[in-house]
Amino acid sequence: MRRYSFYHPDTGLFTAKILATTNPALVALNTPEGYRAIAGAYDHLSQRVDLGTLKVIDYQPPRPSPQHEWNPKSRRWELAAAVIAQRQLAAQALSEIARLEATQARPMRELALDPANVAAHARLAAIDAQIVELRKRL
Repeated sequence: MRRYSFYHPDTGLFTAKILATTNPALVALNTPEGYRAIAGAYDHLSQRVDLGTLKVIDYQPPRPSPQHEWNPKSRRWELAAAVIAQRQLAAQALSEIARLEATQARPMRELALDPANVAAHARLAAIDAQIVELRKRL
């Protein structure tokens, strides 16, 4: 069984499609319009065809965002460790905010029954203060 990858003749960039077949006649039938087939299974995210030599070479695609760093081992753009850590902190903060907001029901009910309930007002203010601090992590 042979494998075939497909590249664009203007850019040398591969599609993600790889064809595995024992019938070479199927290659032409499965080649996407405007593309060319090349023998081999190539990684469309880190390889391309050099249009001058028609050899497959390593390729580093454009950086998706300033938050990404190139990982030479995986040959992929990955989110920077600091970005991942910040996102985890934000997720934890959102989870804690949701938990705190769920605790507001009791003091709000007490205030609805008695708007002068000082203890319920104080509990709501304390919950709100905690939420304000957690929102600083977002």
